[in-house]
Amino acid sequence: MRLRRSLLAALLLGSFLARAWPLEVSEGRLKLVLHAGIGRFSLYLDGIALFVDQDPRTSGMSLLLDNRVYKLGDSGEFKESSEALPGGARFTWTSKRLTVTQTFSFQGGEAVAVSVTIRNNTDREVAAGLRFLLDTYLGEAGFPHFRTERDKEINGELSFTGAEVPAWWLSRSSRASRAPENPGLLVPLRGEGITTPDRLILANWKRLAEASWLYETAPGRTFSELPYSINDSAACLYFGPAPIAAGASRTYLLALSGGKEPAPAGSAAAAPAPAAPATAAPESPVAAPGAPPVPGTLPVPPAAGQTTEPSARKLGIEGDLRVLDDLLQKLAQKMDSRTVLSEEERQLMEQIIADIKKRLESYGD
Repeated sequence: MRLRRSLLAALLLGSFLARAWPLEVSEGRLKLVLHAGIGRFSLYLDGIALFVDQDPRTSGMSLLLDNRVYKLGDSGEFKESSEALPGGARFTWTSKRLTVTQTFSFQGGEAVAVSVTIRNNTDREVAAGLRFLLDTYLGEAGFPHFRTERDKEINGELSFTGAEVPAWWLSRSSRASRAPENPGLLVPLRGEGITTPDRLILANWKRLAEASWLYETAPGRTFSELPYSINDSAACLYFGPAPIAAGASRTYLLALSGGKEPAPAGSAAAAPAPAAPATAAPESPVAAPGAPPVPGTLPVPPAAGQTTEPSARKLGIEGDLRVLDDLLQKLAQKMDSRTVLSEEERQLMEQIIADIKKRLESYGD
């Protein structure tokens, strides 16, 4: 009897480890890790994480279905599976109402295409939306946090909708790196084979993570939330909600890239368009056509040394003044209540002031 219990325990433990063990696939300079059991992934360029990997759960996808939000990987309504595929890997989440697949396909050694297909398993039309949150960090050591083709420096909250959604956003590291160049995370949002999101939000990670769905930005607000999440930025892409007919599917096509900044379209350095992912879901009347192109065909972002535009500088200074005002108010409250600052609070405030001084130096004269 004891032997049978031991064998059963071993089988259960083996089954748990098989589900929880990360799935790793690599090509060129990129390594993709699927964290089975929690529905998250990490992406590395030359061994350097392109977004936060200490806790992969800080990034991820959510579904909006019938006015209810489901966080994929956390929701008990969806059964999850993962598998390696030729040239990539895939997550699948299945419920009675929907099947969601997230397929990763390497596009050369520095980019990965991400295809997300939502299939309606019911006999009625449903309205589904997709929210894709990325906990970025590369731009947090220096400035700017983000750049687009129109915004040379973004160091505070911004929201883009409709025609305002940029062609791409970029988060580049200023840290010393063992890679040939400082790594960056480039996410194209427009172009052939790319599904342009309805909304892009760049904001403090904690604020975005705690918003169940839509988060509203505020002019002049920085990437800090006192006293919990300091100089902590993230990007969030919103798609829909949009109707999906009974038995039909909708596909969203994205791309994530690291390495060199993209060459201008049509130049000798621009890479040819890749073939469609071998494992992409069959097209339906509402599925987006084509496959994500290599981001190397996008316009070149502005050089790192270019001057901050006055509008971006003004927003940055206004945000810093607001943070300083918050600090003064908290200190005044402490004095009024005759409460001593804790060591943790003191260190946080010193870090905030040091970050603001560093930003002021980057603004120049």
